[in-house]
Amino acid sequence: MFDIIKLKEKFYLNKIFKNKTNLFIKSIGTINKYDDYSLIFISKQKYSAESINNIKAIILTDIVTKKRNNVIFTKKPRLTFCKILNILIKKKLIKYPMIKNEISNSSNISESADVGENIRIGKNSIVEKGVIIHNNTIIGSNCHIKSGAIIGGECFSFERENNKTYNFPYFGNVVIGNNVEIGSNSLINKSNFGSTRIGNNTKIDNLVQIAHNSKIGENVTITSSVQVGGGVVIKNNVWICPSSSIMSGLKIEKDAYIGIGSIVIKSVRKNSRVFGNPAREIKNGN
Repeated sequence: MFDIIKLKEKFYLNKIFKNKTNLFIKSIGTINKYDDYSLIFISKQKYSAESINNIKAIILTDIVTKKRNNVIFTKKPRLTFCKILNILIKKKLIKYPMIKNEISNSSNISESADVGENIRIGKNSIVEKGVIIHNNTIIGSNCHIKSGAIIGGECFSFERENNKTYNFPYFGNVVIGNNVEIGSNSLINKSNFGSTRIGNNTKIDNLVQIAHNSKIGENVTITSSVQVGGGVVIKNNVWICPSSSIMSGLKIEKDAYIGIGSIVIKSVRKNSRVFGNPAREIKNGN
């Protein structure tokens, strides 16, 4: 429900692009989730002209392609996308999705915890004092959220043009599985679209940040002061040692081990052990 964001009414793009007289949008989406009237953006850094041939959504792109009514060329598609989102928010045209509020009576929620609206918390979970849980967060059963943790806050994301800054809005949420532990003063940021996810039986230590849109698998151990960038995928049974950083968009395959203080700038293979800055795979104990 957080993948495509609906509008309250049609928004005609001639208010921004004067040559697009009849073009309108009814929702906001991504290249992975959209409908025929969704606005999305695509950058040539990640995609080719062929990748947009069959997309019927309204596309903002810096890819030079054949003239099509639903494709709008712009040198900075993410900036243009961000500007339009800010206009839609200012005009109050966004339909913000909300989940049903369901907090189990068997869970122990501290009176000093700041729990938002439309929250789902399963059985026998503990939320300690000083925890902040933002709207639409889903927390499973037998979880332990320790003092000072913030679940579902927005990440640090914006676009600049000259001396003006445009915040990139976040419409998604955080979904935490069962038997998960989140340490004191750790941050789990919600996604811009879709969900940031923490899998069953994963343990996260103190002072850890998990950025937007990341997917953490099951039985993962993330120790203190680790930073995980946006859109990172960490598969099952991974162990990440203290003070490590993982660059945005990478994939850490299952059973990998990331050594203390490692700076990970490349995806990590299954069963491998990486150490250092930049992190390198260590084989046969060398």
